[in-house]
Amino acid sequence: MKVPITESQWLAANTWGTVCEVVQKRQNARKMRLFGCACCRRLGTLLTDERSLAAVEVAERFADGTAARTALDGARAAASDALNDLGQTPYKWEPDGWAAVAVATAAHGTAKIYFRLAATRAAEAISQAGVRTRAAEEAIQLGLLRDIFGNPFRPVPFDPNWLTSAVTGLARQMYDSRDFTPMPILADALQDAGCTSDVILTHGREPGPHTRGCWVVDACLGKA
Repeated sequence: MKVPITESQWLAANTWGTVCEVVQKRQNARKMRLFGCACCRRLGTLLTDERSLAAVEVAERFADGTAARTALDGARAAASDALNDLGQTPYKWEPDGWAAVAVATAAHGTAKIYFRLAATRAAEAISQAGVRTRAAEEAIQLGLLRDIFGNPFRPVPFDPNWLTSAVTGLARQMYDSRDFTPMPILADALQDAGCTSDVILTHGREPGPHTRGCWVVDACLGKA
């Protein structure tokens, strides 16, 4: 019988793969998909085809309920075509092939199963390209996972009275632009609104990484 991951293991982990089962149990398909997309967005110039770039956009919109399943399926098919057009042998892909298949995986209809594979393939692409080792990239991905899910062992209550126009406006701005550099400003706005939670304020003032699905920003926007 498999022993469940403990909070101490979650906090001490240096790669997401060892603790991923904790978030899988939460069955939050939106956050799982956004994690896969966040890992794919780190591919940068390795995504050489517009169809791959578009697939990430559609997968994110599908996660938030602003794109239909037909759009997601079409984006995944187009991303798969982009991969096929590279003419590489499956599982012996070059870095751009690994990047393309990572995106196609992130756009798969079943996020609860395929989000892990999307992240793994994205890390492999970055490793194959010599940008950083796979272990180093997976450590960064762990930061993204923690940003999106927070500490699953200690949910933090969020007071609706903190949702001032300054708080919600900043949160919406960051979410829409994908620019999370104003996170410390959001923390200040939350504190001005009466938030005294060290966990929330510290997360906002930490350097990140922060991405779509960030648990603090989600709380400010009423997203689950």
